[in-house]
Amino acid sequence: PRFCSVMSWVPGRTLRDTFDHPSAVQIGALLATLHEHASTYDPRLIPGRVIADRVVYFGDTSLLNSYESTYGSMFVEAIDRVQAHLDALWRSPPHPPHLLHGDLGPHNVMTWRSLLTPIDFQDLQFGFDVQDAGITVADLRRQYHDETMIDSVIAGYETVRPWPSHDHELERALGAARSLNVINLGLNLRRPGLPEFIDRHAALVASWMAGLPPKSPLI
Repeated sequence: PRFCSVMSWVPGRTLRDTFDHPSAVQIGALLATLHEHASTYDPRLIPGRVIADRVVYFGDTSLLNSYESTYGSMFVEAIDRVQAHLDALWRSPPHPPHLLHGDLGPHNVMTWRSLLTPIDFQDLQFGFDVQDAGITVADLRRQYHDETMIDSVIAGYETVRPWPSHDHELERALGAARSLNVINLGLNLRRPGLPEFIDRHAALVASWMAGLPPKSPLI
């Protein structure tokens, strides 16, 4: 016996090539549509390894606890603080957990003749709408440095269903969680430019830890 994946090429180009405010509205509506669809699926059993109840899940191993940097023990402290938010979320869930895309943004949406197709579902996990929205918002803030883009995403989402949260502290914690997660991925992959990559994300985590206003492009 073997596991097989059947794939086909998705026509068009990534939405990242032409991303603007109307595209942000489309991203929001697409994310909401995925959540609406996923909420109708009730699996008999959810595999423990794909439950979104921990901060770090990218990479085979969490390397943040042992990573030495000028930030000292900040990563360990940040993981503990974010985990407290996740624990509270799972103790009082806003709805039954369902499948999340885990990485929806302009880089993972193909556009072809006004048709949008989400791709790259390799980060699927079971959790709550607010977690998926937090990933999308965090990545857009970091990449586009424009808070009004987030407003457009929310507006698009709300054409389908209500935005999942207005708890700003939770949203900021989820933004920090995204940075911690991708830092760990970077430490596992060890690609060129890793120190600069880590510094960018670490600065955003440090800003959140210090309780600074969300002026950075991510938090």
